[in-house]
Amino acid sequence: AEYMGRQQSRDCVMRGGIGFVCVLIVLIGTATGAPVSDKFKNLLTWTVDHTQSEAKHFLSAIQSIANTTTANGALGNLKSAISNLMNPTTTATAPQNNSTAKSADGTTATKGKRCVFVHGLSFLPDVASGPSTPSFSWYWGEVEKHTAQCSEHIFTHQNTMIKSWHDPELYRETCEIVSGHSEDKVIRNTIVFTHSMGSLMLAAGIESHSCSIDHWSSTWYALGTPPPTLNNRPLTMAYLLRAAADVSEPQMEKMNVYLKGAIGVDGVGLIDQKSGSLFRSLSCLAELSTCHNMPSPETRQRVAQILHDEVSGAVCGRSGYGLGATAIMSVSEWMWTDKPSDGVVDTDACVALFGKERFDGSYESPFFVSNVNHFDLACKHGDGDAKDAKVCSWFSIRK
Repeated sequence: AEYMGRQQSRDCVMRGGIGFVCVLIVLIGTATGAPVSDKFKNLLTWTVDHTQSEAKHFLSAIQSIANTTTANGALGNLKSAISNLMNPTTTATAPQNNSTAKSADGTTATKGKRCVFVHGLSFLPDVASGPSTPSFSWYWGEVEKHTAQCSEHIFTHQNTMIKSWHDPELYRETCEIVSGHSEDKVIRNTIVFTHSMGSLMLAAGIESHSCSIDHWSSTWYALGTPPPTLNNRPLTMAYLLRAAADVSEPQMEKMNVYLKGAIGVDGVGLIDQKSGSLFRSLSCLAELSTCHNMPSPETRQRVAQILHDEVSGAVCGRSGYGLGATAIMSVSEWMWTDKPSDGVVDTDACVALFGKERFDGSYESPFFVSNVNHFDLACKHGDGDAKDAKVCSWFSIRK
């Protein structure tokens, strides 16, 4: 019952229509003496109070049956369990904070949850390594001004160039920060935003049981996420990286110029000067033979499933030019691909990771295909004029 409950707990909250299934699971577990954690009971109590009314109707029907039978044994336990769930001594309530603030677009939002922003490839190791900060304009622009719903802004600074998303040191560090260094590594009362490889880092942490998300109190949103395995859905960036492994030094310098022009970085390119080869994270994303300790296909599939199941929303870009501030169209064109992309990640690959049927072209949708590029997705350059380019506005209404 405990195992089944954990599998269904997300649906209890996120899809109230099957709340009665989860209620039945916990009732059976209680009646038969199977161990059911207090945390899960608390979740179910909250579910009964907050999901569709069918859950309470279901409980009422079961209670009527229990009332007409013996109060001894399992039915007695069942009756008691129903009573406790329908009339709990202490009702579980979602954490509240009634303070309000206005976001950049003038809308009022309730503040109460800490917000953690996990970046992807930094291309600027010195800036991206160190303690978390309340802002990170080089990567995220002024997104903190668009997220008035956050009681606290936490921006990670991790060296994502020399460590790959599946390296334990990196994903454990990510879990530590996102969970607030909690003893049980559970992410609570938090809105998590992950960009690009940052999404893979958190998913790898969850897959390895380095942390978990309490979906009752927390949400996770992923932007510009590459698939954990390329297979037949190659990253746009992968063409560049695979080519980079075999080109001459003059050609490599040309590629570096493209990259620097795309992201506005002086002195940082694709090559780790210490090793003379591609940075580890890049070689692993491109699945080159130089990437050691690659995760197994089974692990990658689990990571992909976690991304599909655990996130509350996602944004995928479809324009290499985007808002024009750091146009990477030239990079996309130079990589011999005409597939829609954000200049780094193929649009179809990103969308397929979360399920095409969930996406919309409006920023009001949790799952949003936006007419911007990979760097625009992090709100680095503000909102575009069109409704399908308002990424910062998308941030402002995520809860």
